[in-house]
Amino acid sequence: MKFFVYFIFLLLICTVSVNADVFLFKNEINIGTNLKAELNFPNLFVEISSNNIEIKKANNEPTNIGVILNKIDSNKYFLYSTIPNIETGNYKLIVKNVKFFENSALKQENFEKEFTVIKNDSLLEINPVLIIFETDQKNFFKLDIKNKGKQSENIKIE
Repeated sequence: MKFFVYFIFLLLICTVSVNADVFLFKNEINIGTNLKAELNFPNLFVEISSNNIEIKKANNEPTNIGVILNKIDSNKYFLYSTIPNIETGNYKLIVKNVKFFENSALKQENFEKEFTVIKNDSLLEINPVLIIFETDQKNFFKLDIKNKGKQSENIKIE
């Protein structure tokens, strides 16, 4: 019986997965709008900071695009960046030197997600990009909506 319990325990430890991932809200981002991503890193050894984040062209040429990183909880981060007037094409978001535990071992990996920068005449910008409600505080926010495109846009808020 002891052997069976140890076997089940060992099986559970071996099948634990980290599920570390970078999720882009859109794969095509318009110039002037925001790149938005959720970073999910369970079992982090060292917290993620903006120093871990880079945006590069697809050919690994560096860019000067900065990011803003908000910690949501111990495992999740929200990242956003306004895409400036840059060359359209393929880019990648890189989260580098992520240190985490997986199956009781310390690992360090880089995570990459590719996206495309496009230029479109239909452009609606909404700020703030992230709103965090505190349950024990009075919550108030101002929503700023700007039409930066050439076409008129209909907006419905519910």
